[in-house]
Amino acid sequence: MVKWLLKAGTVALGSLLGSACGSTASEYGVPNARYKLDGTVASRATATPLQSIQVILGDSRGFVSNPEPAGAADSQGRWSIDATRLPCDSSCQLVAHDPGDAPGGPFADAVVTIDPARTASGSGCNEGTFEQHGIAIQLDKK
Repeated sequence: MVKWLLKAGTVALGSLLGSACGSTASEYGVPNARYKLDGTVASRATATPLQSIQVILGDSRGFVSNPEPAGAADSQGRWSIDATRLPCDSSCQLVAHDPGDAPGGPFADAVVTIDPARTASGSGCNEGTFEQHGIAIQLDKK
């Protein structure tokens, strides 16, 4: 009986400790959310769309998404991000960075606070999907 209880306890403990959220987050059990964002980036002075500007999802605590899901603006200044990362709650920000390829550049970095809406709920560590579309970012020359 004691052996059976030890086995059952070991299995229960192993199940508890070995369980993790089924997420694409980099660490097991880390809360995550999916973000679908898009918009445009342009020169503030001329309203000209800017190409090759990198738009990265981050937050005021300094957490930034993996560079892979960063959106790079196309020739019309359009960019999009579809990323799974740590939830940023009310501190969601976009960082727009000119790597030196923008026409008329170089442009100074810009930080834009966003407020994506939850469009799908999640379960476990997945906090759901958050979306915001038509985000206009304007950059100033350095």
